[in-house]
Parts: sequence; structure tokens; C-alpha cells
Amino acid sequence: MTKFADYGQLFGQSLEDKLVGVRGEVVTENSKKNPADFALWFKRVGKFAQHAMHWESPWGDGFPGWHIECSAMSMKYLGEQIDIHTGGEDHLSIHHPNEIAQSEAATGKRPFVKYWFHSLFLAVDGKKMSKSLGNVYKVADVVEKGFSPMALRYYYLSAHYRKQMNFSWEGMEGVSNSYKKLKKEFLALRLEGGQDKNIFGPSADESLTGRGKFFRDEFVNAVEDDMNMSAAIAVARAVLKDEKLKDFEKRRLVENFDRVFLYAKKLKTRATKCPTFLME
Repeated sequence: MTKFADYGQLFGQSLEDKLVGVRGEVVTENSKKNPADFALWFKRVGKFAQHAMHWESPWGDGFPGWHIECSAMSMKYLGEQIDIHTGGEDHLSIHHPNEIAQSEAATGKRPFVKYWFHSLFLAVDGKKMSKSLGNVYKVADVVEKGFSPMALRYYYLSAHYRKQMNFSWEGMEGVSNSYKKLKKEFLALRLEGGQDKNIFGPSADESLTGRGKFFRDEFVNAVEDDMNMSAAIAVARAVLKDEKLKDFEKRRLVENFDRVFLYAKKLKTRATKCPTFLME
């Protein structure tokens, strides 16, 4: 890590700022050149001798380290530099800085990621979500209680990613009712065709004026304000309630907003089937 001068820049610390083995019971690794060094490849020896997943490589029979897996997958599918990388707040200090270090060292291209998006952990009834507390819920649990998976998504969009969200079944009930009302208002709009034409950016298919332009700009401003999705949803609700916009204009705006927070397409169908992998 000492060869990568910008290590820790993501979370505002340098290697010199990190204390190693400050607690007496912590055993530090003496074989590393730097305590922050991490493994790119694990050989199938010692405690890893019976590891289920392993491959032959120039470095011996083994398997990739966790950090390198993420760099390899993103480069294969998205290229050597990517626009947005998301993750939880727990990845801010180790995993993502490691991704940056190994990716930029391998390609020589900077930055590896233009924008990092770190969300805070979800709380449940004011407490940390954990198996020991019995408050870890799956999408299947939400559906079993009669709620739509899209209502859950709506619930998540109602809070800013930099603020800790508190999940509760009472809150889920309220959000579900709000989502149903929004869905009903959307489905009541006349379908005239052509509403899915792009209204964003220089390549827009439609040039908006008047109130349509006003709401489009308000939506863009909300999203560009550090992904303020709750404000963006408020704009969508305002569009549906506006008395001066025609049904065609409302559908065009909301269906375009769908390209960002992905719920309007689900509003168009009266039945929503959740993918199996999300239920497990």
C-alpha cells in the first residue's frame, strides 16, 4: 500500500493516520510489508486447503481475494473506469479503497470510479438489523404480510441515502397506502401514446415548455441535489395533482421520471410479480 500514495483519499485518511493493533488483544501480521496490504490471490494451502472454489493460475491453485473479485467483475462488464459505484457505509474505509488501489494500479487509469454512493445501514424499529435480534426481513416477508414489493421500493426512496432509514411495519403500512393512491392516480390518466419519448438532456425527443418544462426541471434539480429521491417523488406527486397539465403531459412526465426511480412502469400494470431471487 505504501506505493499507492492516494490510498485512503476516499474516506479522508492517509495510511499514517491509521493505527494498527491499538488494542492489546489484536494480533498484527508480521509478514506484510505494510499492515494495510491485502491479498489478491489465496493459495489453497493451510486453512484454505479445502476451499470449495479454486482455480489454477500463474500463482498456484487457489482463489481470488474478495476485493479483486469486485474489480474483475466491474471491469469485465463495465470497463476499466466506471461512472457510479454503490455500496454500504461499511465499505468506505477498507473494501472500496482497496478496489481503487488495485484497479488503478492495474490499468494506470484514474479515476477508477467517478462517483461513489455510500448508503447508511437500515434500522428496524429503531434498532440495528441483526439475526440475533430476529429483525432481519426478506422481501418474501413483506409480500407475506400483503405488501407489494414496489411499495417497499417506494418506502426506500422516501429516505435520503445519507440518512439512516428506520423500517417499521407501521411505516410500511402508511407507505403502502400512499403508493396505492399514487398508482390509482396514474392509472386514471388517459393513455394516448407517445408518452415515453425522452424529455431529458440534449438528445431529448420532446422540447417542453410551460408547466411541463417547470416540472421536468424541478425533477432534475432534485435528483442532482445529491440524489434527493424523496424530493423527486414529491415532484411526481405534484405532477399528478396539477390541474393545468393535460393527462398526456402528466403521463409523459411521470413515465420519463420512471427512468430514474423505476416505479412508473410498474404502475402501468395492475399485477406486479417479484423476481424469485429477490424473494429468497
